[in-house]
Amino acid sequence: MSEYFKSMASSVLTEIGPSVEPPALSSNATTASLEVYVDVAELIDIPAEISRKEKEVEKLEGFVKSKQTKLSGDFVNKAPAHVVEKERASLEDLQTQLDVNLKTLQSLRAALEARKQD
Repeated sequence: MSEYFKSMASSVLTEIGPSVEPPALSSNATTASLEVYVDVAELIDIPAEISRKEKEVEKLEGFVKSKQTKLSGDFVNKAPAHVVEKERASLEDLQTQLDVNLKTLQSLRAALEARKQD
């Protein structure tokens, strides 16, 4: 896996596994089963990254609200059980993505404040 990161992203894989703590200042991508963090402490334009994360959070909040609305209406009573379960799983995945992005946004804002005080 390490060689893959070197060749594809000119990056070095430093840790892998479920107990990895993300770098204090990182960019991330999240899917249903994977979170990738890139340590960008020396490279990042913090205000731009905050703006990007705010947009991502806003988009995810809209998706979560839409799924919650769908699952609180007649859909649950009318749709087949496997379809409802798929929607619930999708909502859970979206909520996880939202939580990760909110945590990242919080870290970015803290890093921006720390830079202002230096």
